[in-house]
Amino acid sequence: PLFEQAGFDPPWVRDVAKVVGQEDAAVRLLLRKLARLGVMHQVVRDLFVTDITLRQMAAVLLRLAEENPQIEVTAFRDALGLGRKRSIQILEYFDRLGLTRRVGEGRQIRTDSALANPGAD
Repeated sequence: PLFEQAGFDPPWVRDVAKVVGQEDAAVRLLLRKLARLGVMHQVVRDLFVTDITLRQMAAVLLRLAEENPQIEVTAFRDALGLGRKRSIQILEYFDRLGLTRRVGEGRQIRTDSALANPGAD
C-alpha cells in the first residue's frame, strides 16, 4: 500500500523501514526478492517502484515521444510531477532496461523494447 499510495514518487527504503518497524537491510532484501519476481523494480540502491508504476511511467514516456521524439528531462519531470534528480534516476533506469537511449541531454524511445510495445507482452 505504501507504494501504491505514493504514485510516481515511491518511498525510500529507510522510510518503508520506519513505517513497518524493520531494519533497512531487511526491507531492502525483501524488495530485492520482489524485484527478482518481477513485482518491483530497483531503480537505485534504495529506491524501488512497483511494476505497475513502472509501466505507467513508460506510458508517459511513450506519450511524450509522440509529441517530440527527443524527450527532455524537464518534460518527463513535469509530466510525473517529480524533481529533476528523481526524474533522472528513473530515466537512467529506463536506459538500462532498454526502453530509452540517451542522446545528448534527452532520451529517445528504442522501438525494439518490449516496454515500447505494450501489446506485445
